[in-house]
This record gives sequence, structure tokens and C-alpha cells, in this order.
Amino acid sequence: MTGEAFPGYLPYPTVARDIEQTLPGVRIIAIVRDPLQRAFSSYSYNYVRPALEMIRKGKVPGIPTDKSDEYYKTHHLFSFEDMAQAELTLLKECLVPGGEAQSKAREKYKSWAQQMFSWRKENDLPELRDVELCYGAQVLGTVPRKQWVELVKSHPRYVIDTPNLQLTEAILGRGLYATALEWWYSVFPKEDVHVLCLEELSNGIHKMNNLTAFLGLPAYNFSEVLAEGFYNVADHEGYDTLTTREETRNSHHDIPLSDFMKQDLLDFFAPYNEQLFELIGRRCPWQK
Repeated sequence: MTGEAFPGYLPYPTVARDIEQTLPGVRIIAIVRDPLQRAFSSYSYNYVRPALEMIRKGKVPGIPTDKSDEYYKTHHLFSFEDMAQAELTLLKECLVPGGEAQSKAREKYKSWAQQMFSWRKENDLPELRDVELCYGAQVLGTVPRKQWVELVKSHPRYVIDTPNLQLTEAILGRGLYATALEWWYSVFPKEDVHVLCLEELSNGIHKMNNLTAFLGLPAYNFSEVLAEGFYNVADHEGYDTLTTREETRNSHHDIPLSDFMKQDLLDFFAPYNEQLFELIGRRCPWQK
């Protein structure tokens, strides 16, 4: 049995269509995570880390290269709250019924998804949405995305234009799993899509058994493997360094957010979480 793992596939409707057309009989596994934890992880990994690397290599004019990471984070990088607030404002407007996430998707994918649109309308289902269409293209040379116009205006010496903008722009949007999975469920039979909550895998013998059964693999005792720990987590990248269960527990940090902003984000994610749970037929442990 052959498989491939790539997290970049999930948000794109055309990827779901292309996989369905080129790999008949394929089975899809999607792993979702607490969207707030995922957002902060994405901010740290896809914004802070490459921004610091750019500064250290002298790729940001006017910023010295010999200061501490904390100096740069204080004086030249936007905070997680800054980035989250800017994107949240954009998404709240884009995702309203009839907003750009729906209208642009309806136009962009009409050549191949018209039947799906019509079927959902006939069955009184919400229109399909593509969150990735909310962000748009570059606004100005110094402002790579429209959500950051005010941030750049108020802090012109802060770094914003980092590699992989499709990740930096969507630290919140890629945690709206239901909007993406609705496309996959529209393309694939529901029994061919298996969704795992990442947090379930910490004591996941039963979940792993379900997964092997879904793939048609023989039963396997995962207890020893899971007891050892995990790979490619916390500060250990890749699959050559094992992170023990104790290290994993100690690697979680409080997300630096004001109480108001944290509640605003939790309130924003809540209905999308409920849509996800309805789609997969169970709840993930990060929302009771």
C-alpha cells in the first residue's frame, strides 16, 4: 500500500478534484488540530522563524543583524495578536453568507463544480466556501496582502513579507476545517474520507486501530510505538529525533493573547468547529 502525506492539499478544492480524477479508489486521511493552537504554531513556524532568519542573513535593509531574538520580536516583528486581529477582521467580512468566500468560489469553480453547487442548493445546504480566496493578491510593494495594510502603515519597519505567504496570511483560515472538508466530502464518498483529531493520538491505540481498519490493513499492536513518543513535534523537526511523551507535555506554552482577543477567536472558531463535528459525526477533544 502506498501513501503520501502533505498538509498543503486540504484547503484547495481543485486538489480534491484532481486527486479524485487521477487516483481512483484513493482513501483520504485528514488530521485536524485545535484551531487556536494550530494558528499560534503556524505564526511561530511560518512567520517568526523565517522572519528572524531573513534578518540574521541581512535580507531586511535597515535592521541590524547582531541583536537577540527578543529584540527583533519586540522591535521588528508583529505579535500573534496583531496578525490574528488583522486576519480575523478580513475573515469575518469574507465569510458572511454571500461574501467573497462563496461568490468567488462559485465563479472560479463553475466549470467543474456547477453540479455540486446545484445539488447543495436543491437540498438546502449552505453554499461551498473557499477561505483561500479571501486573501487576494499583493496590494502594494510593501504590503503583500490587504489584511496587513494598517499594520504596515503603523509599523513600517516591521517585517511582513516572508516566504510562504499562503501560510502566513492564513494562520486562522486554515483552522476552519469544515469549509475545506465540505469540498472533499462533495468530491469523495464519505466512507473514503477519514478524519482524525490530532489530540486523540496521544493515547490513540483505538484511533490507530480504526485507521488501519479504514485502510484495509491487518490489525497491529500500536501500544509500544505510542508509548515511545512522537516524531516531528515540538522543537524536534523531521523523523530522526524522537520526542518523548514527557517532552511533548512540557512543550506546550500559553498563547500570548489578551483575554478579550482570545475569547474573540474562540467565539469565531466555535461555529466552524461545530460544522466540523457534524461532518465527521463526533467531537474533537478541544471543544466539549
